[in-house]
Amino acid sequence: MFGKIPVNSVIDASKQLERNRKLSDFSSLQKLFYSNKPLRWLFAGDSITHGCLHTKEYPRFSEIFEFYLSENPPRRGDLVLNTGVSGATSAECLDYEKEWLFLTKADAAFICFGMNDAVRDNVSADIFRNNLLHFIRALREREILPILQTPQLSKRKKYTDPYNDIIRETADREKVLLVDLDEYWKGHKREVKGMMSDSVHPDRYGHLQWARLMIKALGFPERSKVFTVKQSDLKGHDDPFLHTGSKIFADPSVKELLKEDRVTWWLLIGDFKTGTSFPKRTAAQHFEEILRFKLANDGSRTSMMRFCVSIDTSLITCEKILEKYDFYIGSKDWDAIIFYPCGDAGKSVLKEKLEKDFPFIIDFESADLK
Repeated sequence: MFGKIPVNSVIDASKQLERNRKLSDFSSLQKLFYSNKPLRWLFAGDSITHGCLHTKEYPRFSEIFEFYLSENPPRRGDLVLNTGVSGATSAECLDYEKEWLFLTKADAAFICFGMNDAVRDNVSADIFRNNLLHFIRALREREILPILQTPQLSKRKKYTDPYNDIIRETADREKVLLVDLDEYWKGHKREVKGMMSDSVHPDRYGHLQWARLMIKALGFPERSKVFTVKQSDLKGHDDPFLHTGSKIFADPSVKELLKEDRVTWWLLIGDFKTGTSFPKRTAAQHFEEILRFKLANDGSRTSMMRFCVSIDTSLITCEKILEKYDFYIGSKDWDAIIFYPCGDAGKSVLKEKLEKDFPFIIDFESADLK
């Protein structure tokens, strides 16, 4: 039965950390982490990265990492972006590489494919290897630091094991940082069922352990609430988005945008700490799950490519957004910008500027959608 685990599993990532420390990319990553400039962290992959549904009201690993960054100044001003798409393969990422990997102008990109590649006839082992090599080299050309990850042990093990070996071999050959989730899963076989939502996808505790492993394997500081949350804390259901603004999807402009069969970009700005606290999800995180998963059109991959970026005004003020406008706003052609309730004094000035630059702005408060 899924969802039961005897004890909190202790994560030992010493071997992975030792391996990564030997690479020049490790020093580059540390310089980024301890720099004073805001950074963009990108996560690309399939449903395991997409993370929707399976964490059931709790954050997926990229959202846990986002919370972790907020606890580590000067990383409080960073953006975390997730372009994972359920059912995707590395071949589809190649088709959409501009949207999934390059448009966000990230500083570091985490790539985790293989779970679907391994069971698709059109992605042989050689094709998979070549795709990974292409991504690594294309990211480096754009001065984006690549980081590979292996998907975890699942019922597809006999298919995925050779593909995970390709990930490891490619990481070694190209001297790329690696977070080996599969290795960790195999070392905790007794607890695996307690970390899985089904026979393929990690559950809320699995995503928490994944985030912990990633932080440890990359040598980031381990001072964070992320490391003190217990499995027993991950119980119950809470959806702050439904409490404050689910009617947003009834807006005629939103309905029309949802019909468009193309990649769209959604920006949410507001105080997302209201009504929730870690390890519960924020309103912005619930919004993305509804938008990208629950409202996805059957058979349409692009309906899952409604990529969301959220800026929490409790961490990054409207004044700070205006000060670094090119970083937070100016690099994207946003299809929709949504203001969530916030008491930031600079909101009106920011909203006025955004209204001049973008055609589609929705204000929760002024639209009386609560």
